Amino acid sequence: MDTRGRVIPVEIASGASVWCASLQNFRSAGLNFDYGWGAASLSLDRPNVNGKQGLIAFTKGRNPYLCGALCETEPQVQKFWLQCLDEMIEAGVDGVDFREENHSMMTDHPEDYGFNKVILDQCGALQGEALTGKIAEVRGHAYTDFLRQCKSRLKTAGKRMRYNLQLDWFRSGRPAERALAYPANMNWEWSKWIGEVLMDEAILRFYHFQHAAMVNDPVSRDMIGHCLQHAIPVTFNQYINRSGTKGSDVLKQIEHVRADGRFSGFILYETSDFLRFDTEGGCSNTWPALKMLQNQTAQ
Repeated sequence: MDTRGRVIPVEIASGASVWCASLQNFRSAGLNFDYGWGAASLSLDRPNVNGKQGLIAFTKGRNPYLCGALCETEPQVQKFWLQCLDEMIEAGVDGVDFREENHSMMTDHPEDYGFNKVILDQCGALQGEALTGKIAEVRGHAYTDFLRQCKSRLKTAGKRMRYNLQLDWFRSGRPAERALAYPANMNWEWSKWIGEVLMDEAILRFYHFQHAAMVNDPVSRDMIGHCLQHAIPVTFNQYINRSGTKGSDVLKQIEHVRADGRFSGFILYETSDFLRFDTEGGCSNTWPALKMLQNQTAQ
């Protein structure tokens, strides 16, 4: 705050960035502002031999430019994305999984995106909340149209389309810690996607909320109900490293989901938590609970 009680805009940097991992040593590469992890508690008493920990830096003002991000409303972006889809189809995949929650464009300022010309041209002279509301509408419609084109191409090629329904973000009262991973100022028209059957399969995906809450959450009930109404199978996605890392907890969750009756499968996310590859090209499981699960399935 300044002396008049006004908030002073600042940028925050730390040694933990999702960008430029090889350049994170502040001694040789400087500090990375808009570092992509949002607001987080950091410790200042960690050993700092590698120059990546034990520091927080603040600077007054804001970065002059936002990180580059592909916008779904730009015709050239949709063209590029559809070219990527065509390459997947030509490669002979069985289907394509869609997930807008990303690692490629994390930012501490997602609310500043969506003001590019192709969007503002459709917003007229609107200002303030009316403008941001219209931006969200324009972007939402553009993204839905993109998904329609994807579905058409995949269907023609005889391939399946799967979509991750984001329980953290496709709701009101979103957890602030997840804002860094999603575009802001955008409507997520998930009920329209389901109603038009733009997906052959759906994944019930979450990170912030816990398993028990998600099974009975009103948003999850609505999503699952919509999917089942349109004969879209739903798979439950569980971060195994978010469940207390106890294999017995995950096994209980799997049994809970199996007994629920609304789900067609269970995804153990992610394989890097329990699979290891050796120099000879072999692959081994390091998670005992997975072997217990395999034995249960075999029985």
